Amino acid sequence: MDEIQALPEVLADRVELLPDILRKSKADSTCSKYEYAFMRWRNWALSNQLGSDEILPAKAFPVALYLLSIIQTLKSQHLLFVLFMELNGCMTYMD
Repeated sequence: MDEIQALPEVLADRVELLPDILRKSKADSTCSKYEYAFMRWRNWALSNQLGSDEILPAKAFPVALYLLSIIQTLKSQHLLFVLFMELNGCMTYMD
């Protein structure tokens, strides 16, 4: 939020247009996967008492711990790869 508040008013008014433009830049199914991946990450982070400043932009160490927790529960390496790619896409998309 600080970055938005620091913008000149003429630019700050345009910030609200960004989410819609970003959503339209990807297929609906891709956006749904990114949203799901982000919500999984966010819920895990909050349930493990990480602050909102740790959630986005995501820091490498908490993400590594998140992936470790997934490794411990998944039975398929392919699922880990899929979740990692979705999370990576989500973080790139949201950043």
